[in-house]
Amino acid sequence: MAVYEKNLFGILGVEVSADDKQLRNAYRKLAKKFHPDVNPGNPSADEAFKTVSHAYWILSDPKRRNEYIRTSPFLDPDPPHRETSFRDTFQKAKAAAATKHKPKEGKNIVLRLFLTLNEIAVGATKKVKIMRWLACHSCDATGIAGGAKAGVCPTCKGTGQVPDFAGVGRQQKQSTIACRKCAGSGLQPMTACPECDGKGRFSKEVPLTVGIPPGTPDGETIIVRAQGHEGAFGGDGGDLQVIVKQKQHAYLERKESDLLYHCSITLTQWIQGCELNIPGLKGPLSLTLKPGSNPEGALKIRGRGIPKPNGQRGDLIVKYSLCVPEKLTVKQKLLLKALDSTKGFAPLSDDSGWCPRDLSSDEE
Repeated sequence: MAVYEKNLFGILGVEVSADDKQLRNAYRKLAKKFHPDVNPGNPSADEAFKTVSHAYWILSDPKRRNEYIRTSPFLDPDPPHRETSFRDTFQKAKAAAATKHKPKEGKNIVLRLFLTLNEIAVGATKKVKIMRWLACHSCDATGIAGGAKAGVCPTCKGTGQVPDFAGVGRQQKQSTIACRKCAGSGLQPMTACPECDGKGRFSKEVPLTVGIPPGTPDGETIIVRAQGHEGAFGGDGGDLQVIVKQKQHAYLERKESDLLYHCSITLTQWIQGCELNIPGLKGPLSLTLKPGSNPEGALKIRGRGIPKPNGQRGDLIVKYSLCVPEKLTVKQKLLLKALDSTKGFAPLSDDSGWCPRDLSSDEE
């Protein structure tokens, strides 16, 4: 999920409800204005052209547009109305004042946090900044100057309806009609809250510290309670969902709590044995490969992997393989041939006394 730092609808100068034609016309107008061919040598115009093109690229595709609308910190995340009219705001105020609606919870915020393998191994504390919708305390999140109580119609007490009696005597029936005082809105004339511009909330960049426990799996989601968008009408805030993503290490590969390191050994290293230098998380490590080991295998350094939930650590597994050259020089061939005839390298005979010969030396 992308993190959007700009109001893409604002860049194109259109409303959130703009259709494809309106988006296309707005883009063409701005693209023509800031095109590099029209503004040669103007870096500001070039940057503006890129910004406009990027905004249109996202908003012109339904899937990308919906993703942007859903995650953008510049848009009110509560569906179905993102552009809140004063009437909608006042209806919310009426509902809050009359306690007709239950508090609405705020939406969650999703943040992808990329960490190195070393940070995951020891744990990390990261300071991040997120865009949150916060409830306006100046108007009690109603969007009305003075709060919800100031906007309740005194005639209908905020219900928008008043009793109506028809008929006389026993034939008299009671029903309800729209309140004439407030035209059924349940609200008296009022002004929008100047702090939140009548929205009941405002968007703000908020600093936050997130703790990542040692050994957190790649792709794990850490929940930070009540640090998402704040709810409406006193509702609980949404959560901040931090998805931990592991950066690729230059040499090591993670497999759950174990670390894997792949290396190749030469023919002489395999025959004589050698010391393998391994890049561990806390520094270089050394591992002994005995002479005559399998040409392909794995060695293990215990406790040098990633921490486990039980407090133990995984292992560092070194997978090695013999690297045999595909082509040899004449000198190399002569050296190997001479080596092959020395003690310890000559082929052994079986129990019958038969010993294979080098057929290349036979005469035709």
